[in-house]
Amino acid sequence: MTLPRREYRVVVVGAGILGLFSAYHLARAGAGPILVVDRGFLSSGASGRNGGGVRQQWETRATVRLAREAVAAYRRFGREFGYNPWFRQSGYLFLAENGPELDRLRRVHDLVRSEGLASEVLDAGAVARLVPGIASDAVVGGTYLRSDGVLYPFPAVWGVYEGVRRLGVDVALGWRSRASKRPATGSPV
Repeated sequence: MTLPRREYRVVVVGAGILGLFSAYHLARAGAGPILVVDRGFLSSGASGRNGGGVRQQWETRATVRLAREAVAAYRRFGREFGYNPWFRQSGYLFLAENGPELDRLRRVHDLVRSEGLASEVLDAGAVARLVPGIASDAVVGGTYLRSDGVLYPFPAVWGVYEGVRRLGVDVALGWRSRASKRPATGSPV
């Protein structure tokens, strides 16, 4: 594969949603020229194998903040990229089957609340009201954040891909580095 340029200031490895969003923001900040490389095709990795969950309930402050920014980005995604990823903020529920797991979820809840998000700790009865038909004896409680949600990953990836291309980012799909072109026998080169 021949690249359009001989030199790049930034190379992003992975053309999934994280790699493409990183390249998009770097390009908007004027960090180019930028190359995104991926050994597969668009959505061939984790971005194409996930259920599209978008959640802000994480165990580190930095991840909660990044996820909160992602929710804001997905809310304006259609206007910014011209693609509809069908982002629906229908909430995200984590369940606990026992006391120690509920204690862990409470610690996550406390961190998420400290970041200004309206996380809720639910007892088994509240879980049953939120999810009719759940085996109420299978859980002791959980945490719920109404502003979390779900989207379709494919239009999200494609939209950001088109966005980086408009900003002049080069994307090399099916990329194999020289180092990966070793004999299949496993013998050293």
